[in-house]
Amino acid sequence: MHFASYPLQLRTNFFDCAISTDTLFQMEYKKELISGMIRGLKVHGQLLITDFVRREGSESYSKWLAAFGPTPAHVWSAEDYMRCLRATNLELQTIKDITEMYRRMVLEHMARLAVKAELSMYARAFPHAVTALLNLWEARVAALEKGAVKVMQFVASKRREVRLLSDW
Repeated sequence: MHFASYPLQLRTNFFDCAISTDTLFQMEYKKELISGMIRGLKVHGQLLITDFVRREGSESYSKWLAAFGPTPAHVWSAEDYMRCLRATNLELQTIKDITEMYRRMVLEHMARLAVKAELSMYARAFPHAVTALLNLWEARVAALEKGAVKVMQFVASKRREVRLLSDW
């Protein structure tokens, strides 16, 4: 299965805010997608990206990738995100590691899902799907706990475009 996310065509200078949450790590054409989001932002518009970032050379990172499933992961490092965002007309405002908060949130939701799954007609009809989902998130939490991946949040705002004399 492949999701055709590129090219991203949004109205130019139209949005006050663009948000991407836990998605870009699955996208091959991240730079183009981020450029599309920035194009869609008004001047002083906010871009918020929350995503998994990698720590290379980790055995648990490879296991996390393998556990991800049939969709290929294209995980950047935090430095890759910062380099990409700094190369654009954005002012980086916040770069924050939210791994621990994210890990706690996932564990709470997994516990609720496990309890609801026992009572759910869906879980009884599709036990393999529920088990696969729980196994996927168990592998992701293990990778977070081992430091193979982190969850980072990047907040930036679009600067006023500068016109040079050569542009006239």
